[in-house]
Amino acid sequence: MIIKNMKFQDKCLFPLDGTRITFDDVFLTIQEKWMIDSRRTVDLSVKIKDFQMKLPIFWANMSTIMDDKTAKYLALMWWVGILHQNVTIEEQVKWVDKVKRFATPIIENPYCTTPDQTANEVIRIFEKHKIGAVVVVDSLERKKVLWIITKRDTNAKDSDDDLVNKLMTPIEKLKFVKSQNINNIMIDITSISLKKAKVEQIPILDNNGILQGLFTKKWLDYYQAFTNAARDKNNKLVVWAAIWQNRNPLERAKKLIEAGADVIVLDTAHAWRNSFLQILKDVKKEFPNIVLIAGNVDNPRAALDLAKAWANIIKVWIWPGWACKTRTQTGYGYPQLSAVWEVREWLDKNGFDDIMIIWDGGIDKSGNLAKVIAAGANFGMIGSLFAWTDITPGEIREINGKLYKDYRWMASNKEACIANRLSWRNEKENYGPIFDEWANDIIPYKGDGSFLKVLRKLHGWLASSLSYSNAKNLEDFYNKTRFGLQTRNGFMEWIPHAFK
Repeated sequence: MIIKNMKFQDKCLFPLDGTRITFDDVFLTIQEKWMIDSRRTVDLSVKIKDFQMKLPIFWANMSTIMDDKTAKYLALMWWVGILHQNVTIEEQVKWVDKVKRFATPIIENPYCTTPDQTANEVIRIFEKHKIGAVVVVDSLERKKVLWIITKRDTNAKDSDDDLVNKLMTPIEKLKFVKSQNINNIMIDITSISLKKAKVEQIPILDNNGILQGLFTKKWLDYYQAFTNAARDKNNKLVVWAAIWQNRNPLERAKKLIEAGADVIVLDTAHAWRNSFLQILKDVKKEFPNIVLIAGNVDNPRAALDLAKAWANIIKVWIWPGWACKTRTQTGYGYPQLSAVWEVREWLDKNGFDDIMIIWDGGIDKSGNLAKVIAAGANFGMIGSLFAWTDITPGEIREINGKLYKDYRWMASNKEACIANRLSWRNEKENYGPIFDEWANDIIPYKGDGSFLKVLRKLHGWLASSLSYSNAKNLEDFYNKTRFGLQTRNGFMEWIPHAFK
């Protein structure tokens, strides 16, 4: 159990005089004899509602860090992606749908066609959604199953204008499974039926022949290969989605949740304002069971307002990121460790000890992740450490024979221009000022397999941090860690300098 209402002074081996401190101002000190058998045995997991995360790490919802392909990969590896919001509602909903359909043996609402469509129209459905079969129904409203049509069937067409009812596999020859409730389908039993029938798709029908879903061999193979994937109660991959306070946030949240988003992240650079708090309340009122992450804030009073507006998890951060220019441009900011522990203390003191904290930004070293968890955060949100790896969507470009990837934050000039276009109805109008407070950058590309290398190192380094404090899990780590004050010479000694 976490020691509730712990004061940060109790964690410091030096007096606090009101000076705010950040990562490099302090170090963690060993307080106990090491009694843990191995660093491999420490538990680094964190639970959010029904979802158990392997590591206390989130990938930043940035355009060069996260898209639907990255989210699929992370879910297969038992992590979770937060789809960024700097796209249209329709595009973001499409991303959620793609993740939810991916590697799921039973597809709800499979793509359908009707007998009067042509072969060419069906082929366009195949190409658009990258699938190999669609179910033919009497109408797209009722969805009484008539047959199924596959790429093999369309390959046998005489012309592009051939109608579907000439090419289909009729219902009499179709193998199917009957079920009144798709969630009661036994995957193991249905996979045996699929194998015996020597087919790659089996429609699931109710007693009236109405389509309930589609069982596919392709996604069954994924399901069996990735047994530890992060899945929801319906065996679909887990995916989260971010929204901004403008651009119809309630409408966007509704459509994302209907598409299957498991968590909504209400995200802005400065969340301590009445309009943001009202939107947070509105979303929670409309969807009381959804987990809501909200931010960003940098002080305890702002965090308390978010907690009172029903946020489940609060993002703490004001402009300390690797590529952020806000502090130099505006003069505003807050030293990072002070921001975290002051928020943690204030939430605990006011009865919100169940509210979790994400530290968002500035974690460019694994030691910083350990320090911020020791200060009271539950997670760290990371962008720069993953930006140069192989699974992120940043564009790869070659410069003077070397490979680089694009890396930019959501308030960089390019993203700010996109945001302005999305926020104004008439694209011919003046979009207003451009608030670009982040750098656009390129960083060296680390090559194939680089993502797993970075992730495994982070895992190992954080496990080592726990072992030094003799902590068996993250709660134990928070309770046992103590901070010492770092001098400038101490900091210079801390930097590896063997090969200067």
